[in-house]
Amino acid sequence: MSTDIEWIDGESAAPYFFGKPWSASEMKRGAQFCSEILCASHNASLQNFDKIGMPLPKQRHTKSRRNRRRSHLALKVLNLSKCPKCGQAILPHQACKNCGVYNGREVIDVLKKLTKREQKKRKKELQEQEEQAKTEKPLSAEDLSKK
Repeated sequence: MSTDIEWIDGESAAPYFFGKPWSASEMKRGAQFCSEILCASHNASLQNFDKIGMPLPKQRHTKSRRNRRRSHLALKVLNLSKCPKCGQAILPHQACKNCGVYNGREVIDVLKKLTKREQKKRKKELQEQEEQAKTEKPLSAEDLSKK
């Protein structure tokens, strides 16, 4: 086995150390030396792990600091609107998952993946929901005060 590898242009690809190429024996000694150092340092770190233990914070964080950090974790109220076709609550700028309508036109065929029996049942439900959405009138100030 030859340790000298040649590039396409004919130069030797053997590792260089201070300008001169390493011999095969020097390369073997270097590899052995590196592996010995790595194994020794790894074993030493494992031996000292019990003495060192886990890292601990230098100072205690106050309750106010903890609470300030958590201030952005609160749940926010969703801004839901009603679907104009079926009346289902939907997120703004999203297609309705119930009927597949977005911006007044059907963009998702909701009935496509259902069987014929399920499609028939689903169509009936959608028609009922549309009728309910049309018959519901918006609440006036008087109606709101009654509730």
